[in-house]
Amino acid sequence: MHSLPDNVAGLDGKWPNDRLWTLTGTNITLGGDHAQRSVRVAVDYGKPNPDLRIGFAIPDIAQWTQVSRGQVIQAVLMLARAWQVAGASETDHVMRGFTRWARVVGGILAYHEIPGFLANREDIQVHDEDYAEWDRFLHMLFSVYGDRPQLARGILDDAAADRELADAMPSTADGGPWTRRALGKALAAHEGRWYDGLSIRSETDKHAKVQRWSVRQGSGKVVHAV
Repeated sequence: MHSLPDNVAGLDGKWPNDRLWTLTGTNITLGGDHAQRSVRVAVDYGKPNPDLRIGFAIPDIAQWTQVSRGQVIQAVLMLARAWQVAGASETDHVMRGFTRWARVVGGILAYHEIPGFLANREDIQVHDEDYAEWDRFLHMLFSVYGDRPQLARGILDDAAADRELADAMPSTADGGPWTRRALGKALAAHEGRWYDGLSIRSETDKHAKVQRWSVRQGSGKVVHAV
C-alpha cells in the first residue's frame, strides 16, 4: 500500500481506488458482491506435484518480470496503442462496477485475437457459496409452498419436520440455528437479488402487522414463498 503525501495526509476528501487485489488458493469460493466483481483465473496442471514442473520458456517468471519490467510495460502499451489506432472498438461485456474496464480490455484482447476474456463468468457464479445456498433455498421454497404465502416462523416449523427443507436452509452468519427474527433479516438482506430467475420481494400485512415475502420469477409471475 502507498502512503498519502505529507501535504494531504490526514485530510478528508476523495482519493482514487487504484489497487488491484490478487488472491491465490485452492478451490476458492466467493460470496455476495465479490463474485460479480472478480476475474477468476483457474490453473490446473492436470498432474500431481505441480510445483515440480519444468520446461518453461521463462524459468523464473517472477524474477524475469522484475528485471524486464520496462520491456513488459512497452509490450502492453504497444498492444493498447495498436487497438487505439485501429479504432478502439469496445466489446459489450458487462461487469458490476467495472463495465468500462471490461469493455476496453475486452476490446484490446479481441483486436489481437486473444479469446476467452471473462468466458468463465458462470463458473465464478457456481463457486459463489452464498449464491448457491440461496439459489437452492428459493427453489425449495417454491417446491414446498407453490403460491401459498407463508410466514418465516412457518418455514422454520416446517423445516423442523421436513429434512429436505431443513437441508436447503442457508447457513446463518454465526453458524447457529435459525430464529424467526434472523430469517426475516436474512430475507430482507437478499431482497431484490436474483438467483437463477428467482428474486425475493417483501410485502407488509398492515392488518396482521407481519412481513411476508414472495419469490418472484423473472417472467413476472409471483410465487409467494414466505
